[in-house]
Amino acid sequence: MSSQANETSDASLQQIIDDLRARLADAEEILQAIALHKVDAFVVSKADIEQVYTLRGADHAYQVILETMNEGAATIGADSIIYYCNPAFSALLQRPVEQLLGTSLIQFVHAEDLPLYTALIEQGLAERSRGEVMLWNAGGRAVPVLLSCSSLKLDDLQSLCLVATDLTEQKRQAEIVAAEQFARDALEQRVHERTAELIKTNLRLEREIEERKQAEIALTEVRQRLSQSQETERLLLARELHDGPLQEVIGMAFDLLLLAQTLEDQEQVAKVTAISEAVQKTARHLRLMAQTLRPPVLAHLGLAAAVRAHIKQIQDIKEKPVLTLVCSEENWSMPEETSLALLRIVQQAIQNALQHADAERIEIRLSFDETWLHLEIEDDGRGFTKPYNRVKFARDGHLGVVGMAERAEAIRGQFDVLSKPGQGTCIRITLPRSVQQQETT
Repeated sequence: MSSQANETSDASLQQIIDDLRARLADAEEILQAIALHKVDAFVVSKADIEQVYTLRGADHAYQVILETMNEGAATIGADSIIYYCNPAFSALLQRPVEQLLGTSLIQFVHAEDLPLYTALIEQGLAERSRGEVMLWNAGGRAVPVLLSCSSLKLDDLQSLCLVATDLTEQKRQAEIVAAEQFARDALEQRVHERTAELIKTNLRLEREIEERKQAEIALTEVRQRLSQSQETERLLLARELHDGPLQEVIGMAFDLLLLAQTLEDQEQVAKVTAISEAVQKTARHLRLMAQTLRPPVLAHLGLAAAVRAHIKQIQDIKEKPVLTLVCSEENWSMPEETSLALLRIVQQAIQNALQHADAERIEIRLSFDETWLHLEIEDDGRGFTKPYNRVKFARDGHLGVVGMAERAEAIRGQFDVLSKPGQGTCIRITLPRSVQQQETT
């Protein structure tokens, strides 16, 4: 009997112990839930009466807001001990809530921001405060946080309610904006500098262009004066040639004819007659030279007539090449300076063809329209390889071509040469008609 009583007593004792352990576990679970703010109230049974105890300040709606808000929220004491924090605050510091409760927030504040943090806490205990500090998270990264502090009374215990806003993304966006602004400022500065350089370069180029224009104007004036001087010298030389050597040669030819008439020996007559013909040919050459130096037809009858007269003088001396003039208009008034320059170009082109081209045909084409005068001198001679610029023309010995180009430019004309070996040569001059009419008026 006593052994059975002992066994019953041990079993009852064990049952009591198990019940106590279960109740202790339930109590610990309840306390843990209360500490983590997972319950708003609990029920206590007394003498078959159940009584509900609501936790002070436990408002379910606000509790949900705190637990689900994006900003970190915490309640700390005046000594910065953490009484409560929500999941967002825990995520901000990358530490579980259980590790944060009961610890000091100061240990997570960046050393350089401790004075500012202390000032925020002191001001927050008195009223409200707001400021930016750096907090260390568990990963060792400093997180920029905007702390909003306000005073809170818990059972006459002075404490603070904190709202922590993570500024990492804002800082990153601000850095991006700052970098973009810096890049824009740098680009604008570079554009400004480059624009200033371009303006300076353009001004320098404009000055150079203006200087070059002035130089070209001066050069054109020098060429015109030189041409006028040459024409004056040609006029004087033509007069001296006509009044001096030409008259003497003509007189010699006349005397030889008279001498031939007085001779009876036919052999002597033949010799004197041959000499007379040679002298007459020389006279014709001298007359051609004098008229070439200063053609009298040009001033009285115009360019076309002067060209036609020059062609006839050459054909009187040479049978080949055959020279022809094709003219669309005979009576077109132009300044004597212009007509003389064009005549000189025709004379030079014909002279070049006679000396170098070995041509069978030379054709001069003179045409007019409402806007332009066109002059072309074309031969079917041997032609040549056209140099790439005027300097090369001169170096290759084509000085006559250079002279024609300068004469054309002096009267504001456009000059061009078309030539290939074996395909002849064509000299082209295009002259604005309106300019020449203005000069005439």
